[in-house]
Amino acid sequence: MLRAIIVDHEQPAGEWLNRLLTENGSIQVVGCFTKAQEALDKMSQLRPDAAFVDIRMPLMSGVELIRRIRERDPAIEIICVSGYVEYALRAFELQVLDFVAKPPTAERLQITVKRLLKHHRKERGEREIGLMD
Repeated sequence: MLRAIIVDHEQPAGEWLNRLLTENGSIQVVGCFTKAQEALDKMSQLRPDAAFVDIRMPLMSGVELIRRIRERDPAIEIICVSGYVEYALRAFELQVLDFVAKPPTAERLQITVKRLLKHHRKERGEREIGLMD
């Protein structure tokens, strides 16, 4: 099971996403944060495989949070969840795995989770092959 964190300054949106991911059964949400810095501070302790990040947040934008996550652990898969679809191009420039428009539906999130699981298995397999070389 993949471990994920959710970072969204709108608590109800984060709770909704948490519920959808938990119901999916393939993702274990190990942290749900309303402040980007708090999420960064807990990342080494929580060791997530993925981060679901809102783009527009006060104090530290989602774009800045993504940059900092990438600096700390480039292997963490990042999925942007935002009501501002105009940020999708910027998100993909930061090499996020997916962009999900708010509010996410269970069906749309299922597509993202499948993509996440497939990508994670592929990456893990490539790392294991690299270790054998």
